[in-house]
Amino acid sequence: MTWLRARSREGGFSCRRPSAAIPETDSACGQSNYKFEGFRWPQTLVWKYNESTVSLSGLSVAASLSDIRTGNTNITMGVNNCGYSQVGFKAYGSFAGNTGKYANMTSGGQCLSPDGQNTVSWGPLSDGIASTCYWGDTGQFAEAD
Repeated sequence: MTWLRARSREGGFSCRRPSAAIPETDSACGQSNYKFEGFRWPQTLVWKYNESTVSLSGLSVAASLSDIRTGNTNITMGVNNCGYSQVGFKAYGSFAGNTGKYANMTSGGQCLSPDGQNTVSWGPLSDGIASTCYWGDTGQFAEAD
């Protein structure tokens, strides 16, 4: 069981759309500090969204779902602001509708047991602004929340 957490320096978070595209000269384009865990998705990542939790984020259902779907498309199509090739990008995602299930993690960001569904939801998080849990073995992801 592995988890990833992002934290703001200020301890809180805010969500806003960038006012302009990130220029190709952005220092983030040269970053290589990530850790490849060795897992791959064997097929399209089919995910669901728990719309009932959006009020906890202070966002609207329509805007948040639109932004998440756009991010999913950007990742799966290899869209980037750094000029990297988008050809042959092998990641695929598909939105499968609303769900009543929650992401399988505690408010402390600890991963719980998988439930067979990839879920995006909002909730209190005691340390950080976002948390991702993923499960799998033999080099393949089975689920992510």
